[in-house]
Amino acid sequence: MAAMKNREFEIDVEDLLSHFGSLEDPRSEVNRRHPLKSVIMITIMAMLAGAGGPTAIALWASNKEEWLSQILPLPHGVPKKDVYRRVLMTVNPQAFQACFNQWLQSRMALLLVIKGLVAIALVCVFLMIAQPRYQLRTIEEYLRRAC
Repeated sequence: MAAMKNREFEIDVEDLLSHFGSLEDPRSEVNRRHPLKSVIMITIMAMLAGAGGPTAIALWASNKEEWLSQILPLPHGVPKKDVYRRVLMTVNPQAFQACFNQWLQSRMALLLVIKGLVAIALVCVFLMIAQPRYQLRTIEEYLRRAC
């Protein structure tokens, strides 16, 4: 199983992806070159690594392309920033939150162990989805205060 590791925690990629299986892809058929699950997973991992928006997510992904291609379906390579922007602006926030909450509930003990840092980063992903025009400066300020 593919996993994202850190000294303090490990996230099973397949486990996280399985919780987002019911998330409806809001993109038109012609804009679905990259699987939604891969876009969501890269977004979450990039946010955990400190990325603050579509451009930073795309930069993080391009730097990790070899590794990402080993753990995620990326038939056309890693997506560019417009793919992340489009998905973050159009995905249903309530549906994303339901998938996220389902995963969170399954991993609650792990989140308690790592002092909520993953939860904070994923809340920021949700904020970007729920409020696409949310100021990045505000998300960074939120993270500074929360940590």
